[in-house]
Amino acid sequence: MPTYLPPLVDIAGAQIPVASMFLALVGLAMARGVSSAREGPRRDGRWVTGTLAMIVVAVVIHKQLPPGPAIVWGVGIGAGGIVTVDLLKDGVTNWLRRLVGLEPKDGGK
Repeated sequence: MPTYLPPLVDIAGAQIPVASMFLALVGLAMARGVSSAREGPRRDGRWVTGTLAMIVVAVVIHKQLPPGPAIVWGVGIGAGGIVTVDLLKDGVTNWLRRLVGLEPKDGGK
């Protein structure tokens, strides 16, 4: 079977699996399109999608995922995007509150 993309591209010393990256981002975009109806008007969809795209890119590069698992990661992160971003936001908020000596909002979790 012919390949149309090189398996790995070296950018700034990082080996990037091009096909896996592309498929993960396609999966993310497709899942975000389905899950955006649940977000409501208070969310800025582009900001959330950009944050999730950075997460997916980091996972694909770090784990050197093949195309199959990469698209699964993209769909999974895209569909559960609001939960993922909210967990990250809460974790960073509580860490910063501890850093300045305040009690975390969730009682120290």
